[in-house]
Amino acid sequence: MLAHEASGRSITTIEGIAAGGRLTPLQEAFIEADALQCGFCTSGMVLSCQRLLDRNPKPSRPEIREAISGNLCRCGTYNHVFDAVERAAGITKASVDESALFAHSRLPTPDSRLLDDSRVARATLEALEAEEV
Repeated sequence: MLAHEASGRSITTIEGIAAGGRLTPLQEAFIEADALQCGFCTSGMVLSCQRLLDRNPKPSRPEIREAISGNLCRCGTYNHVFDAVERAAGITKASVDESALFAHSRLPTPDSRLLDDSRVARATLEALEAEEV
């Protein structure tokens, strides 16, 4: 749509969907699902997905795919976007067996010690506290 075609219409921007400075459940889900990447497409994706959820609170993957079809993601995060919409919609998905992800790969199965290292969380917290000083 060209700008002059929006004359006299209400326009919602990415800033306009959050109420009182708080992120919407969809915006939170985008963060949780790592659907942001470089940010080039994020505003359009979030707005398209929010419109979809407003019309259909429990969309299927094909419906999500259709809703975002006008958005180009240069990083290819489409599956993350699908996950974010499903999270925001409260659609539960089967849990993923991480070892199955590597079953047909030449990559070794990740060492479980590397999946969650408490030292990283502690170091991150210390760095954040140091910056607040």
